[in-house]
Amino acid sequence: MYKNFLMSGGSVIQKTDDKQFFEYSYKKFVEHGYSVEDVSLKIENGEIENICTEYESKFRKLGMPIYALIAKKI
Repeated sequence: MYKNFLMSGGSVIQKTDDKQFFEYSYKKFVEHGYSVEDVSLKIENGEIENICTEYESKFRKLGMPIYALIAKKI
């Protein structure tokens, strides 16, 4: 879906608390020719450009990991 509106060189920053969704997304980005960078299995504040959502803040307080990646359209 991103290929329809993302310009070449554009990127998607994905963050999630769902490990299975994260692994699925990583696999799909690679399959569709994206360059996947800055993969983190537990991002910390300031590690990537980050706007902390209400859910992310809640999960951080509970010590839950937040998974992140940057997928760049080639």
